[in-house]
Amino acid sequence: MINSVALHRVQNLDKAMVSFYAKEELKNDVSAYLELRQLQLDAVEDEELALASSIGKSMRGIREKHDNDKWLKEINKQDGQ
Repeated sequence: MINSVALHRVQNLDKAMVSFYAKEELKNDVSAYLELRQLQLDAVEDEELALASSIGKSMRGIREKHDNDKWLKEINKQDGQ
């Protein structure tokens, strides 16, 4: 049987892990988004507009998974590197 103090710690750990994984997912998605953006620019340069459009749809799907304010903060952080 878990006593109340231990249960409270487990609940806090669970919240911390959820937060950690959400932040990691955001970082990974922004990184993938930036890579796709470069591929999209390359496709436009090569006049592969259908490919550029398809890449753009994938980029939008990634971007829409996250809160806009958190997204902007992370993309500014990674894009500025």
